[in-house]
Amino acid sequence: SEYDDDSDETTSTVSTPPGSPSRTRKVSDVTPYLFTIKLAFECFM
Repeated sequence: SEYDDDSDETTSTVSTPPGSPSRTRKVSDVTPYLFTIKLAFECFM
């Protein structure tokens, strides 16, 4: 049973790497939004 639990934990660790790229993509998606806000702020100035 203990061995099974350890195996489950390993699977969770393997699932973490794929999630990392997803986070990077999210940041890339926010970058354009941030740029738009900066442009709008400059327009207001």
